[in-house]
Amino acid sequence: MATTIRGVARAASVSIGTVSRALKNQPGLSEATRVRVVEVDQKLGYDSGQLRTRIRRVTFLLHR
Repeated sequence: MATTIRGVARAASVSIGTVSRALKNQPGLSEATRVRVVEVDQKLGYDSGQLRTRIRRVTFLLHR
């Protein structure tokens, strides 16, 4: 079964938004949180490329 962003968030004990910000290297997180999320991401094998695909899909649907 593929790892999801929810699975990464649950394993790192953070929100889905925090996982998203950490994997996109956006501001607003402590370095410790970012490192923890990235380590969990690598351990679980989450494909962060899925974020961009889903964001495009949601954006398309919202602008229709």
